[in-house]
Amino acid sequence: MRFPPSKSQALSLPLLLLASACGYSNPAGGYGGAYGGGGTAAACPPGTQVVAVGAGPDGISFDPASVTIHVNDTVCWTWLDGPHSVVSGTPCIADNAFCSPVDTECANAPGEDLGAAYTHRFTSPGTFPYFCGFHCSMGMVGSVTVVP
Repeated sequence: MRFPPSKSQALSLPLLLLASACGYSNPAGGYGGAYGGGGTAAACPPGTQVVAVGAGPDGISFDPASVTIHVNDTVCWTWLDGPHSVVSGTPCIADNAFCSPVDTECANAPGEDLGAAYTHRFTSPGTFPYFCGFHCSMGMVGSVTVVP
């Protein structure tokens, strides 16, 4: 007797296919290893660096946590679960350089949930730390390094 696939098995393939279509690649393989929400991530524009929001076994990680891009490249954060936010600055202190969903009121950035996506184009070199406003005290932090 054959049983239907489990919910996590049924959702894994579409998520991996979508991640591949977004240009996401994880050198360790897969889509961020164990991801939190198990749902379908939002589509990101072609050619963007994709970062999963709500990744990891506990659902409170960015994957990858650190990315390196070139000036004028775009990062697309895509939510696997929530609520989460992307807020620029040192952990728990917004610097208002960028934040989800629309780069305004960064200190009070609202939470986004499964299926959300946020993009930001980086126009100058440097290292730009960011965090989740809901989980920064739990270590949900990341950084974007922009090179010429």
